Amino acid sequence: MKHLAYRTTVAAKELCVSSHHVRRLIETGQLEAEATRGGHYRIPVEEVERLKRDGVPPFPQTAPGDEEQDEAPQVEPKVLAYTPIPESPEVQEERDALAIVETRVKRRRVELEGERIEDEFREREARRHQEMRETIRLQARQAEEERRREWEERTVDYALRRTPSECPADMRIRVVQAVQSAIKVLSPSTSQEVVHRTADAAAWDALAEFRDRQDREAAIKAAVDSPSYWGVPSDKADLLRIKAKHLATEAIREQGTGMSAMELRRIAETAVEPVAAECENHRAKEKLISEMTFWRFMEASGDERQRATAAVREAMDRAPIGESSAQLRARIEKVLPRFEEEVNERLADENAERELQELIRQADRFLDEALRDDYDWDSSYERWEAERELRAPLRQAVREAHQDGDISASDLKRFVAEWIDEHLECDE
Repeated sequence: MKHLAYRTTVAAKELCVSSHHVRRLIETGQLEAEATRGGHYRIPVEEVERLKRDGVPPFPQTAPGDEEQDEAPQVEPKVLAYTPIPESPEVQEERDALAIVETRVKRRRVELEGERIEDEFREREARRHQEMRETIRLQARQAEEERRREWEERTVDYALRRTPSECPADMRIRVVQAVQSAIKVLSPSTSQEVVHRTADAAAWDALAEFRDRQDREAAIKAAVDSPSYWGVPSDKADLLRIKAKHLATEAIREQGTGMSAMELRRIAETAVEPVAAECENHRAKEKLISEMTFWRFMEASGDERQRATAAVREAMDRAPIGESSAQLRARIEKVLPRFEEEVNERLADENAERELQELIRQADRFLDEALRDDYDWDSSYERWEAERELRAPLRQAVREAHQDGDISASDLKRFVAEWIDEHLECDE
């Protein structure tokens, strides 16, 4: 890149002189330069190119201010007369050697000063470059850390999305910790397939306890639902479900970890086999109860059938599991006769009442016919009044005669005619 101005050290390198030589040229006006606020010089590129082209002036011995002092009038010093002592060649040689040494020392000092300044500049530039490199490394490290943090968050989020929704909070925390630990050996540049497989494996191991718990709960539920509760009374079915859950839970609790879901389910179903046997026994009893009570109580009322069924079921509950069908029938036969007698008595009473009501209906009809055909009335109102007064006593007479067994449908008409004659004569 083309520089517009040089620092003194750079200009000195370009001109192959010391930086002190360049500053003296600037101070004596032989080299144009611009002073900065910090007291440094900036030398235009054109000036350096000019000196390269025209040649660098020799090192100035006096400053412009010294020349002005030389031009000022000087006072003639008073010279004392003395006779100079001629110097020997050895002294002159020593003086020349001393001058040479002094010149070399001055030149060496200038060179050392230039080297010191160059070293300071190089050290300053080295420190600046080192700081820049450190800053770049720090920014790169921070960017890499941020990239890795975002990558880890995406990986953990992927693992959590694949975690079952019913997984409790403590299990999710385990998944996060396991995935973070597993992917420490990986980097964001690792292929996504490898990262996902690693996260899946870590999450799978972290959820081992949760899966085992789920497998056990599923095995218990399947075992509880394995017996068929169809045909079992609801109250007994509820108790059998509770019993089956207790048996399955105890059997599963005795098992250690590391068992498969099928093994746990087989153990739980084996534990509830007694409940299945009880369900089968209850179904057989209910079927037998339904058959015997239905056909033998077809004419029974709902309440009678319900009471009979309850009594039979109570007798069945006392029967141990495993009794034969004949033994169960014998138990039922001991209970049903009492209820059959009650039903027969009720049916007889209902038949007697229906027969009585039919006799009363016919008696009312015979009363109306007898009063209309066999008796003379002054008016229809008189006949109607007589019929109204005789109906209730006639009905009571028919009821009493029916209860005593002294009347039947065949001789009802005769009974009504005699009763009417007797009561009409009494009224007359």
